[in-house]
Amino acid sequence: MEHKGIARKAVTAGLAAAMALSMAFTPAVALAAPGATGQITVTADSGDNASTKYSAYQIFAGDVVDKDGSKTVANIAWANDSVRTAVVNAIKAEDSSYADPTDASASAQQAAEFINVHITGTNNTTILDNASFGNKLADAVDGIADKTTVTPGTAASLPEGYYLIVTADVNGKVDQNGTSPIFAIVGGSAVTVKEKTTVPTVEKQIKDDDAANFGKAASSELGKKLDYQITGTVASNLATYNTYYYAFKDTPSAGLDIDQSTIHVTIDGTEVDPSSYTVAATPGSLSVEFQDLKAAKNTKGAAISVNATSKVVLTYQASLNANSVIASQDNPNEVHVEYSNNPNTDQHGFTKPDKVKDYTYKLGLVKKDKQNQSRALSGAKFTLQVKNADNTSGDNGKYVQADGSLGNTAHEFTTGTDGTISVDHIDAGTYTVKETVAPKGYEPVSDFDVTITDNTKDMSTADDALTLSAASTGSQDVKTSADANKGTVTITVSDVKNNGLPLTGQSGLMVTVLVGGAIVAASATAMAKRKKSAKE
Repeated sequence: MEHKGIARKAVTAGLAAAMALSMAFTPAVALAAPGATGQITVTADSGDNASTKYSAYQIFAGDVVDKDGSKTVANIAWANDSVRTAVVNAIKAEDSSYADPTDASASAQQAAEFINVHITGTNNTTILDNASFGNKLADAVDGIADKTTVTPGTAASLPEGYYLIVTADVNGKVDQNGTSPIFAIVGGSAVTVKEKTTVPTVEKQIKDDDAANFGKAASSELGKKLDYQITGTVASNLATYNTYYYAFKDTPSAGLDIDQSTIHVTIDGTEVDPSSYTVAATPGSLSVEFQDLKAAKNTKGAAISVNATSKVVLTYQASLNANSVIASQDNPNEVHVEYSNNPNTDQHGFTKPDKVKDYTYKLGLVKKDKQNQSRALSGAKFTLQVKNADNTSGDNGKYVQADGSLGNTAHEFTTGTDGTISVDHIDAGTYTVKETVAPKGYEPVSDFDVTITDNTKDMSTADDALTLSAASTGSQDVKTSADANKGTVTITVSDVKNNGLPLTGQSGLMVTVLVGGAIVAASATAMAKRKKSAKE
């Protein structure tokens, strides 16, 4: 069982303990009338604790007066037999020589004196350690049937006396955490006490490799590993717990693959030895679980000091797979922390979830006849080469593959009968597009660059709207467009038809010339023969 330490509210400035008991007090002012009541209000301003209920256990009945800024209890009596048994047993566990008087009045007086001596040096902000007597006393009393429910922010009227106030059932609650026990005197002027805890929180972030810092969103191509970071806090009354269950419960979407070999956990910057926690992973689920965070050890086997301000950080890498969805539908990764949320029970609660998103895009290329835009051209071949990667410069020079991933060898995309090529799961960045083969009868366009730009690095929340744009340089025969709602970038490339002159005119001219030459030659021969005959 997880035990609770004690956070005791000093309701007066002049008392050494949260309960200011006068054992042989003869008041200088009139005592409150028997059966009088007082008012107490518990304030809660952490997480959703404003809806948490509290249980008030009366330990001692008595007459309460205000004097010199203090409250004093006289005529002390046990609230009931169950309380007497619980308190006396706690005292005996602390001091085996303790003997409880038979007389009930003497028993209450003696117990009050013991408590006053053994709970000292506290103030209205003190959270006592789990091993303290105050915590053991509260643990003994909590659970007795006779109690009153107190609603945060609402004054409760209770019979005068000395009280223990603890959190009621918060098992399975989200954003709620049990207070360390509060001891208070009720009676005289109204009393206000504040919960002694904070609710743990969790924040998840993702990082594009070229980004300066982690953020709430990123974009990547298929297979690109991105860094994820989850930061959790603990309850401020951590010292109250004997053991402290703490687990990151991660729910990656179907389009994400987590690389378990990259999982690391640190506490306040110190690497935690994996033997201190267990990792369980199934499709769509990752759990990194500490049965007792307070028992965590570093990689050298030494204990790590965990305190109320400690931060637990989980990091790993994950990449998009073929199930990842395009763009505005995004690929979310949500996490919450399950934690011990009531110091004196085994109850667990949950933080509010937090998420990040990884976007990926679809690139479409349309090949058309420049003079006839309604004519789609099939058979054109293109390569896409990274010029300026959106994630790391180490990807510069790589080629887009058929599935959107990057590789070291060029992949040729070929336009189909509809004149298009399409590739899913690409990242933002600048790509050089090369038409390696033009359709028959057409001239290829010169190489050109296409830059895809998004706002993922600038998103302050995972639910910010995606913006997407595209621009090209290097050719006037290229147009680009982008649709953030669909996550698509479209490139329209127009080829110019090859307009060489037909060869029939040239061939006819040559024949004519050749024929004419033959006639001239024949005429010259005939004329030579006639001249020769005339001379003879």
